[in-house]
Amino acid sequence: MQIIEKNPADRIILPVNTSHIKTISENYYDLPELKHFFKCLHDMDNDTAEIYFRVLAFTGMLKGESLALLWTDINFETNQISINKTQSQGEHGHLLVNTPKTPTSIRTVDFDPKTMDIYTEVTSKQKKETAQKYANYVNF
Repeated sequence: MQIIEKNPADRIILPVNTSHIKTISENYYDLPELKHFFKCLHDMDNDTAEIYFRVLAFTGMLKGESLALLWTDINFETNQISINKTQSQGEHGHLLVNTPKTPTSIRTVDFDPKTMDIYTEVTSKQKKETAQKYANYVNF
């Protein structure tokens, strides 16, 4: 009837075909892939990377939560980690440590015994290396 000048259907935005985009479940390793990843880390002889990724994989901790951890958050007697803060990037790239977004994000998670053994070994090794560096510095 030519009552309106423009067809409103012309302004419709068609949805994007997302069939080629990875789903969330594809962003995680399955068990064989995870075992292979840890074998590669172990072969690289990088204790820091190995313990970091073990903590992420076996606790379900988020990256920001793990980066905000302090030694005081780890209870070596009960094999637990207290998650009570998170690290994020603020304005101009400054790193910020804040409380988690929701109260339920503040929690305590258990370490598996193997991860705790590796963690204890790595911390002991780091303490020795730090003591040696300090001794070399003092004797310089």
